[in-house]
Amino acid sequence: MQELHPSLRAIKPTFSYHKTRALKNTENGTITTGELRPSLDYSGQTYWFSADMNRLLPDGAKDYWPSFIRLSAGTR
Repeated sequence: MQELHPSLRAIKPTFSYHKTRALKNTENGTITTGELRPSLDYSGQTYWFSADMNRLLPDGAKDYWPSFIRLSAGTR
C-alpha cells in the first residue's frame, strides 16, 4: 500500500519479539510441548504503528510538534 500511496509512508508498522519464560523452559527441557517456537510464542510478540507527525501535520501545526517525537499505538 505504501508503494501505491506514498502518503502512507508516514505510518510505520513495527514488530518486536522477546523470549518468554515458556519458550525458555522448552529450550531447557522442562516443558516438552515440542511445538512452541518463536513464531508461535504469541506472548512475546509486540506489534505497533508509529506515525511521522511532521509528514502528517499541516504546515501551520508543525512548529508545535517536536520533530523527534512519533505518535505510536500498539498491542502486546
